[in-house]
Amino acid sequence: MAVMDRKNTILVIDDEERILSLMKRFLESENFRVETEFQAEKALEFMMKNQVDLVLVDLRLSGMPGDELVRAMKEMKYPAEVIVISGYGTVESAVETIKQGAYDFIEKPINLDRLLLTIKNALQKGNLENKIAFLESKIKNYMELDGVIGNSESFVETKKLAKQLANTDVNLLITGESGTGKEVFSRAIHNASKRGDGPLIAVNCGAIPDNLLESELFGHEKGAFSGAVARRIGHFENADGGTIFLDEVSELPISLQVKLLRMVQEKEIMRLGSSHPVKVDCRIISATNRDLETEVAEHRFREDLYYRLNVIELRIPPLRERLDDVPLLVNHFLKKYADNEMKVSKDVMDILQSHHWPGNVRELENIIQRAVALTTEKIISREVLPDKLLKRRQQKHFDMQFCSTDYKQAQQIVIDSFEREFLTKALRRHNGNISKCADEMGLVRQTLHKMLNKHDIDARAFKH
Repeated sequence: MAVMDRKNTILVIDDEERILSLMKRFLESENFRVETEFQAEKALEFMMKNQVDLVLVDLRLSGMPGDELVRAMKEMKYPAEVIVISGYGTVESAVETIKQGAYDFIEKPINLDRLLLTIKNALQKGNLENKIAFLESKIKNYMELDGVIGNSESFVETKKLAKQLANTDVNLLITGESGTGKEVFSRAIHNASKRGDGPLIAVNCGAIPDNLLESELFGHEKGAFSGAVARRIGHFENADGGTIFLDEVSELPISLQVKLLRMVQEKEIMRLGSSHPVKVDCRIISATNRDLETEVAEHRFREDLYYRLNVIELRIPPLRERLDDVPLLVNHFLKKYADNEMKVSKDVMDILQSHHWPGNVRELENIIQRAVALTTEKIISREVLPDKLLKRRQQKHFDMQFCSTDYKQAQQIVIDSFEREFLTKALRRHNGNISKCADEMGLVRQTLHKMLNKHDIDARAFKH
């Protein structure tokens, strides 16, 4: 009458040997695997090292009582159901324990048929919750990588490879220019991996002074150096059971590369000032915007470490190689910094999609954040874009138009560009007041209106 094909493990805790013996014989006859303990403290130690599906515990124990055991299990989020055994006068306490997280209680003297039914129901509940958690984890994993913004062909291939890598535990090197989203991918891969419930520790190796790096990464013992007044646990130990992300790994000095190599090979670290190694189980995801092969050739990066970290390389394409993704990214950042009603004009979108993006996605995010802060309308116009973005656009526009044109046509292009910029700056200064602009420019209103119509400029867009 087993509940599952695999034998479920039941841990029985009681300070009466007679009760433990009776429970063990009965439950084993029902095809359960049974472990017994006299003390709750010993039971907790056992659970820390072994898988238990259900705990059967007497409320009245010498030492830690049963209700405290229930609280301790819930605090440590141990995935096992608990049934408490209550004697005369402890029913009220048993009910209170259920409020704290126990599944049910059984009164003494124990009715074995009722006990068996309660155990089966508790195990079914636990199995169902585990299945739900598994499905939620799968959905979460899918959404984490699916949520990385981009549908261009090169980016879709990158995400496809990232999903494959999430199902492995190999060390990974993410390469790409600054601002392409290397840390975004590292987080998505971690969350979609079997280590997703563990910690993700991100370390920017280039942002920590060399004299502090060893202590930050590997920790130190009290008295290891002047100022080490207490033991410090390093980033690698904090990442145990999860993932450590080493951004700008090429910035590590050679002396620390040797110690990192030991960590990768032996899965252990040595705290500064200690002679005792500490075992650490974590996946290493590294990232760099440099060519590590060149760094190796020029003896700035160890070749053996390079091959240990670069089991598989994931290259993140720069934004200029996936300009079709710009509208998706713009809408994402608008939702992040504004509201769902804010849009960008077609003119602005054209400018954004024709930009070279040396700062990649990070530069685009900064520009959208800036535009949202400066605009007072529901539509972001070119007037709130940085001048450098417009000048690059104009230069590119000029270059394209000058490719096949004569002198007079080229002159007219420059004049039109000057007029448009002069008009928009005047309107911005005077909040769209045409009369004030005309006075300042020395023009009559009719002439100014003709110029605005010529350049398709709406003065109302500048009113605050």
